[in-house]
Amino acid sequence: TCSLAVVIVPLLDIIIGKTILPRQMTGALLAVLGVGFLEMDALREGIAAGESILSKGMVLSLIQPLAFGVGYWRAEHYTRKFPTEGMRLTASQLLSIAMLSTMGAIFTSGNIDSTLEVSQMVTWMTNPAVLGAICWTGLVTTAMTTFVETFALKELSASEATIIYSAEPIFGSLCASVILGEQFGIGGYLGASMVIGGCLFSNMGFGGKKEEATN
Repeated sequence: TCSLAVVIVPLLDIIIGKTILPRQMTGALLAVLGVGFLEMDALREGIAAGESILSKGMVLSLIQPLAFGVGYWRAEHYTRKFPTEGMRLTASQLLSIAMLSTMGAIFTSGNIDSTLEVSQMVTWMTNPAVLGAICWTGLVTTAMTTFVETFALKELSASEATIIYSAEPIFGSLCASVILGEQFGIGGYLGASMVIGGCLFSNMGFGGKKEEATN
């Protein structure tokens, strides 16, 4: 569902009067349809297992594309406004993530005492597998990706960036296939092709400079 941010950002741009190129809208549409096809196999399995399409988790997860979309949209604004402050912008985002994550942990656990159990913390810090997972998710998939994203938005628009980010389910599916042995269905192959096509079409297009001049 996070990939739906590819629709949120262009809508926000339209609201403030920013021109959206036809190739960007077409690319966004292809990406959204592609993500839908990627999720089709899992959705079909869920329905067969008697799971509800509009479960509580699904409804809550629909908030994610709105939050991600607004985040990318504002990040583009501030990276253009402060082009030499990439490190500080990255640090401010990571600080916000840390603060909100801590608040969320306290809120969901009920109180701070049950959140910060010293014995449990010691067990985690002495377990190589847990420590490795924390370092990977904290340093690589959070800090590094936020850093790269912040600097990329100095060159790419938020609309173009979210279309590229929509390829995330493809890499997730590839990792699941290699590590867990999961198989791509027809929807997976078709969806991956559409997402890649949307990324290429949005960033290359077929109108070239003529399209840019027209808009």
